[in-house]
Amino acid sequence: PVSLQVLRNQRCYAPGQFNRLVELGLAQGADFLFILDDDVVFKRRGWMSAYHRTAMESGLHHLCHLNLPHYRQLCERRGETFPPPARRHDRFPLIGHVPVERCMGALMTLTPEVVRRVGWADEVNFFVRGLWHVDYSARCARAGFNRADALYD
Repeated sequence: PVSLQVLRNQRCYAPGQFNRLVELGLAQGADFLFILDDDVVFKRRGWMSAYHRTAMESGLHHLCHLNLPHYRQLCERRGETFPPPARRHDRFPLIGHVPVERCMGALMTLTPEVVRRVGWADEVNFFVRGLWHVDYSARCARAGFNRADALYD
């Protein structure tokens, strides 16, 4: 049988939606979560396994995807240099391009341990879009689940 869970938005906006999805995943016993926007397109097979394996082996449970083509457009609009410098992890297939302040929230990973140590997205201070994902990712980096100076993807 197929299980269906309906989540009502009730004007909780992006951080509230994130919290409800995480809460539902944890209630169902998930040990690894992918939170991604509905417009994310994957061009390669195996991306889920690659993220999961690398996050678990590295201990960096909060990986954040950086959409480089979109980031290029943002840099062009701002008159900033592209591409950003790439920092490769010395042991794992991870690349950090930007500091946490420039992260994108379209795809991120987390585990129950992240939620235990970092908590939930801040619905009070970032209730309507805003930079809730930057705040959450910065807290994850401070807890050791990624790096603040070059957020890994």
